[in-house]
Amino acid sequence: MKTKRSLQVSPEGIAKAKAALISHSLTQQQLASDLGISRQPVNKFFQGKPIERYIFFDICEQLDLDWNEIVASFWLTDTEDAANIMPIDSLVKEMREKIKPSIQERCSTMRVLDMSKPMELNKIYTPVYISEKISAKRCLDIEQLIKDYEKYDNFAFLSTESFPGIEVVNRYSKLIIFGKAGGGKTTFLKYLALQCVENNFYSHLAPIFISLREFAETTNKPGLLEYVVKIIEKSYYPREDKTNVTELLLNQGKFFIFLDSLDEIPIDDNIRILKEIQHFSEYFPTNKFIITSRFAAQEYLFEKFTEVELADFDDEQISIFADNWFKNASGKSNIFIKSLESDAQIKEFAKTPLLLVLLCLKFEDIGYFKRNNYDFYQKVANIFFRKWDLQRGIQRKTIYSKLTREQKEYLLGFIAIGVLELGKYLFTKKFVKEQINFCISNLPSYSDKVDIPQINSEAIFKSILVEDGLIVERGQGIYSFSHIALYEYFAAKV
Repeated sequence: MKTKRSLQVSPEGIAKAKAALISHSLTQQQLASDLGISRQPVNKFFQGKPIERYIFFDICEQLDLDWNEIVASFWLTDTEDAANIMPIDSLVKEMREKIKPSIQERCSTMRVLDMSKPMELNKIYTPVYISEKISAKRCLDIEQLIKDYEKYDNFAFLSTESFPGIEVVNRYSKLIIFGKAGGGKTTFLKYLALQCVENNFYSHLAPIFISLREFAETTNKPGLLEYVVKIIEKSYYPREDKTNVTELLLNQGKFFIFLDSLDEIPIDDNIRILKEIQHFSEYFPTNKFIITSRFAAQEYLFEKFTEVELADFDDEQISIFADNWFKNASGKSNIFIKSLESDAQIKEFAKTPLLLVLLCLKFEDIGYFKRNNYDFYQKVANIFFRKWDLQRGIQRKTIYSKLTREQKEYLLGFIAIGVLELGKYLFTKKFVKEQINFCISNLPSYSDKVDIPQINSEAIFKSILVEDGLIVERGQGIYSFSHIALYEYFAAKV
């Protein structure tokens, strides 16, 4: 027989409720009268006995009490049968076990680029570092940046203090982790979800992993709460009351919610999904949230979230990754690292995890890196132009996405040539927009597939930042190509 859901006040909550009754100058009879109910449920409320949820909530609202602060940590039925009483922690444990196969299926392996088979994430995972200062939000002087760059011949001087990723996740209940294209954001999120469901990390919470693009594209456009419940249902949760168990645990703050790739939301769904996340996180504020996104994906402000930035790999991380990758090939990791050290431009690519995978795959095939490897730079450009999105099933609907690969290369080459003529590696948004307008408006052979009256240089520039990641923001309003070698590659294409 299906039972109705009930809640009861904890012993500590009874004291708070009685104090609230006095402060409102009410008797239990008057409270019942004000609510339009009989005195019996009110008496049960103050005795710590279970009553129906909606009455429980009405009493709390009338007394200006936060029901989360006074409710007993049990899932109760109105039978008041001890066999039907389950502690919250037991419910969490039960749910974790049921959703574990789903999390493992989604998060336990990685396969990217030209990998012939999936790799176990735990075997290849390299600990990440996170900076609490967003590079794109720092107020820096472009002339001083140019001098510093010329002094160091790279952007290492821009690095800010970073901390182990796990440490930063522990520090904040709500995070947005920004990072470059291919920077390892999704891998980090999958690793955290795995560690959580395997009781190695936040073992008192149940993890929920959500691809925001998949959520946005779901038929009938469900709300985020409805979508979370569907995820639980897919895990064959054994109770009839899936929705209410899920809501109970959400209200108790018992979920660790991973929201992956904010930047991949289709443009038509952008506002809707942003508002869903905002409302959901405000309605269930005691849960733990992490969102990942590329830089410049959105200007929407999540007031309660702390923004942080995933740092590039350093030498130690590159070495750890190589050791993991080549663990079955004796000595190959050391040869790989020595080969990187001999070529500064190739090593610069290794700071980006996705490109480090590409380098490992290439080294497996030929055992060395060519100098001035034009073909390799072309392959890197191809990954960012199209391949990375295609492999993840992403179709973008922007003006920039309508350009062919050749058109994109010419446009970026035109920008690179302009930068070269400036004699500076750094440039402003105004400069890039001028280059975009001039290039597209004056190249009829490249404009036949583009509706020129609709060209918006601001929109195209943002798309270059978000979709390709081939230009990055080094400080507020100050930009450069993501890698020196690619800057030279594009300049050579024009």
